[in-house]
Amino acid sequence: MRFSLLVILLFTRFCFADQTPAPENSKAVRAFASAGFGVGGSHLSDVTGGQDYNIRAGSGLSLTGGALVPMFVSESLNLAAQFGAGILLQADNRDQSKEASWIRFPLESILFIRNGCCFRFGAGPIYHVGNRISAKGANSSASTGVDNALGWAIATEILMGWEERHLLAIGLRYNSIKYESSSFSGDADGSALFLTATGIWF
Repeated sequence: MRFSLLVILLFTRFCFADQTPAPENSKAVRAFASAGFGVGGSHLSDVTGGQDYNIRAGSGLSLTGGALVPMFVSESLNLAAQFGAGILLQADNRDQSKEASWIRFPLESILFIRNGCCFRFGAGPIYHVGNRISAKGANSSASTGVDNALGWAIATEILMGWEERHLLAIGLRYNSIKYESSSFSGDADGSALFLTATGIWF
């Protein structure tokens, strides 16, 4: 966790070097779509009974969509709330006779602060619903529903394309969340560091 936060803080400090004023069209509500890949968290097999599958509680491929709503806009500062919903999935398909998958449906409300044209930093709550481990064959005993989980996220991104109607944001995101289930022997740590790419448009 400390390493992930240090990486994000260093990335943030680098981006704050640019203080170009924000464009007028930053006052508009925008749609966004984001894809990311994250790694981290405890191994789920440690809390489901030691089965033979390799899935970490925080890892996976994420796809998210929603709206970016301006809260405050000035020449040098922009606050916007990003509301999104998506899917987060990881699978172990090394052996199809005992494959396993881990699916979550994240809801997020992230408040972003932008320093001008080229950088934004955000933090806010995340809520994962519909969480489920599915497995078959020798790993079928790992199949279980997992309780809804509340956590938080911080993100830092470089923005590109202000002269156009479309933006591309490349950045890092850290999720901190824990999962519980009556089938688990203990809590599963879902903390993970993600590399993300986000498209933002009118």
